[in-house]
Amino acid sequence: MRLLTLIFTLLGICFAQAQQEASIITQISSTNLIEGEVGYFSLIYRGVNPKQAPPESIDIGGMKLTQRGFQQQYINGDRYFIYQYPISDAKAGNYSIPALDLELQGTTVKSQPANFQVVPVEDLKLEQFKYKENTISCYSKVFIGKTTLYPGESTIVEYKIYIPANLNPQGWGLPKPDKIFNCTAWRFSPPTSNRDVGQAFINNKRYVVGSYTTVLSSIKAGDASFGPLTTELIIAPSNTTSRFGFSRRQTAEMPITSEDLRFEVLPFPSTAPPEFKGAVGEFTIEADLPVTESISLNDSITATVTIAGSGNLPDIIAPELEDSATWKVVDVSRVQQGDERKELSGQTQFTYILQPLRGADTLPRFTFAHFDPVAEEFVLSTTSTSAITVTVPEVTGSAVLPATAVPTESMQDILGPLTDVNLTRPARSVIAQLPVWTWQVVPALFLVAMLGIAGQRKVRASKQTNSTKSLQLNELKKLNSFKDQDFLKEAGGYVERWLADSQEAQSVLDQRDSQCYQPAADQKLDSKQRSSILQLLKSLSVLTLIALLTFSQQSWADESSFKAWEAGDYQTALDGYLEASEKNPGSADLLFNVGDCYYRANQPGMAALFYKKALAIDPFHYEASKNLTFTQKTQGSILGPEYSELEKWILELPATAYQQAIFLGIWVLALTLIALKLFHLKNGKFALALTLIILSPFWIILSSAAWLKHPQRMASTTGKAGMVTEFTSILTEPVDVSGKELDKKTMIKANPASPCRIIAERGAWTYIELANGTRGWTPSERVSEI
Repeated sequence: MRLLTLIFTLLGICFAQAQQEASIITQISSTNLIEGEVGYFSLIYRGVNPKQAPPESIDIGGMKLTQRGFQQQYINGDRYFIYQYPISDAKAGNYSIPALDLELQGTTVKSQPANFQVVPVEDLKLEQFKYKENTISCYSKVFIGKTTLYPGESTIVEYKIYIPANLNPQGWGLPKPDKIFNCTAWRFSPPTSNRDVGQAFINNKRYVVGSYTTVLSSIKAGDASFGPLTTELIIAPSNTTSRFGFSRRQTAEMPITSEDLRFEVLPFPSTAPPEFKGAVGEFTIEADLPVTESISLNDSITATVTIAGSGNLPDIIAPELEDSATWKVVDVSRVQQGDERKELSGQTQFTYILQPLRGADTLPRFTFAHFDPVAEEFVLSTTSTSAITVTVPEVTGSAVLPATAVPTESMQDILGPLTDVNLTRPARSVIAQLPVWTWQVVPALFLVAMLGIAGQRKVRASKQTNSTKSLQLNELKKLNSFKDQDFLKEAGGYVERWLADSQEAQSVLDQRDSQCYQPAADQKLDSKQRSSILQLLKSLSVLTLIALLTFSQQSWADESSFKAWEAGDYQTALDGYLEASEKNPGSADLLFNVGDCYYRANQPGMAALFYKKALAIDPFHYEASKNLTFTQKTQGSILGPEYSELEKWILELPATAYQQAIFLGIWVLALTLIALKLFHLKNGKFALALTLIILSPFWIILSSAAWLKHPQRMASTTGKAGMVTEFTSILTEPVDVSGKELDKKTMIKANPASPCRIIAERGAWTYIELANGTRGWTPSERVSEI
């Protein structure tokens, strides 16, 4: 009688189906029987005893199962009515108990079908032992649910031991496999007591049956084996003394060894999808999400994802978040399980803590991929969702931008060989051997030359302007000597030569044409008209001269490009600004506009490149500086180390300014000392000289400290300044690799807008140094020179 096994099995079922309110459960004591073994098929009613009892007998393939009544059990607070049908005298073969139409509370309910097999006694492994001149025959067999598995697939393994009933087993031991190849298995669940032991009749002799079960999982395609199994049984055979006629028992150990179990692991029939993480079985996925229509951007939700079914449940990894662009996983954990994790069927749960991101308009979805061994195909399932509104909380302080994580260097291989090799020791050039202050002669000469050229140009421009002004004044003076029509003709000529673009002077031309070139025109000018015309020409001439002297810079505006920008046609605006920038290469504003267009076109690396080009022309371009900082922060660009407060204060001036300040202090100190030596300074001049002598050393010391500490002095100046324009991997050598080899040769991954120094080029590859000091190779198309 295996009622206790039935009760424990039922206890597991009631936990799994507690929320489903299952009314009828079908159960079979064992799906693997031998000829002469007794098994039980049970119909279990949960919560209520049916008014109409189940059938008295069930026909299954020429064999009749007869009901022997029912028993009532209370398990976990629920009441169960159990109707049992013994299975005995079954011949070898496969049997199926069909679904039955059963009455329950006035409705017809179908039970679940059940299958079992019966094998002949000849299939069992026979072991014989000698015990006090008696030969004991024991049998064993390992049953496996499937003879072929797929990688990662799980199946039930049942191991049965048959020993004569008169051996009175006291302990069933625990089977231990001598060898396991290409598979894994939980520890066997043994019979707990004699009440949990079955019976069988072999060769007209009564045997007791110990059943052990476990879940076995395959690993990879190929051959696999499990066992043989060794089990140490403790028996207490009954002996009867001839003198007194009573029985005596002595315990003894009896080892039982099974045959090894061999099976095949088949490869998957198709390529696994990227989402597949090793789940094999028949599964369903369901997500339990909070019922809400609105959530704040700063709040989070808890989601419980349940995967139920039959398969390798303990090996299932948490399903992937489908909406990772709009939801962030704060934490994920598996719900702890007890011994139910050792079962083939059941469920596993994962708890997620999730936070919405900007743009989320639905609740999060989860994707689960598994291989279905019955359908022999991969199945990709995604949970359902519903609409939701994400509210943005009111900003009460400074907004913090979501910064992308900055990669860190991870070198796993040596650097590749250099292209150029020096065969001799590096030698210092003649220029390098000169004193460090010698370079000051060159900029001094350049300064003198530039001042001379600028002064020469200014003098020349002044002469040209004065010459033009003199010509205009002379012509205006000559006008007074002309009369009537000659005056008008000369005044019109003056306008055509010097005031052709003036609309106000057009009236003079109109008056000349009407009075001088008409057939009947012979009018005289009075003095007021002459004075008015002369005054107009003088005033317009003055404005023209002022314009020539004042507006020397050109201004430019492209209405079509700006309108394209406003309309959202960023490519058209980009083309226009690029064309204008080529014609005006010195315009920082045009380069800034190009950068803006690239940013809107989702090319942040190119945007940063043109912002940097604009700053190269105008270091104080406020908009370009702000946009560059914003772009690098949002892209997680690799920048130099964070500066201290002192370094930030020093960076207010370039390093060269502090260097020049050092020489300035030296020159002031030296000249002051010389002045004191050569000239006898008195009173205020002597006090000024003394003050300079005292302050100059402090000036020199502070300037030297600032120059030595200046970050620009410490920064690398090797190669040419560049910018990473696309996301790229910095490799140890210039080779095209992928997969794990790519990870091995990747030193660091650089995000767009990361500044760099271009050191060397080799074909389609460029050797660069990032701001953090990392050097490596990257495709040339992903980096550009500033």
